[in-house]
Amino acid sequence: MPGTDSVDHGSCSCSCKDGWHGASCLPFEVPDTVGPSLPERAVDDDTSCVVNRALKKLTLNMWKTHHCYVGVTFSGVGAVLTFSFNSMPLHLPINITLTGCAFREGAALRFVGGAGAAESAGVVIRVSQTVMRSSVVVFMHALPQHCDIAVTEVDAAQSSAVQLSDTKSKTL
Repeated sequence: MPGTDSVDHGSCSCSCKDGWHGASCLPFEVPDTVGPSLPERAVDDDTSCVVNRALKKLTLNMWKTHHCYVGVTFSGVGAVLTFSFNSMPLHLPINITLTGCAFREGAALRFVGGAGAAESAGVVIRVSQTVMRSSVVVFMHALPQHCDIAVTEVDAAQSSAVQLSDTKSKTL
């Protein structure tokens, strides 16, 4: 850098030439203070359940720790229930529960992870007593660490596709 006088690689520090300032040796004064920190995003702590509703289109608040659907019918291609783990507060325990729900006419239930398995305080996913008709359940990418997934009593045509890196899809 033009304003750097010397560099100490052991301590990863440098000294600046006269008239140059700051850790990066800039040609102007650099204040020593750091601006105010941004407030931490508030987590929605609502633990209520969506109960006995018919949904054709929806948007989820991912910054929640509790997602609960009981007796909900999701229908149509606009009814895509997507849980994006990269957008969730994984430093807190996450609970996703679907009981007695129905997915019909192109509705989808998607769980989307990231490129790598993110650290998490724990994710519990429970899907039970659910009907799937002309719909799909998808687990995409690497799910967070410490996931506990149970899918029980699901009435659906049994078809699944698995795609691993560098392999072709297989239908079971």
